[in-house]
Amino acid sequence: MRTELDYVPRNYRKPFVERLLAEFVAQEGRLLISQYRSRRDDLTQGWVNQELERHGFRVVETHSGYNGDGLELCRVAVLQSK
Repeated sequence: MRTELDYVPRNYRKPFVERLLAEFVAQEGRLLISQYRSRRDDLTQGWVNQELERHGFRVVETHSGYNGDGLELCRVAVLQSK
């Protein structure tokens, strides 16, 4: 299953991810949480995997996408369900 957190209010993000893992991701399945940026965004802000780890989730993988200049503009955090 894949989602993004940009459209979820910050105070609902942890319960949103908990619910997805508990009710929608298959047992031993994976939840992919993507974050996309543009070169105009503040690129010094943390990425989605860092936010998830602050909430106590265990990120098992991250994958990044880069533009032609080598600037990271996409990151996918992977969570494993129980």
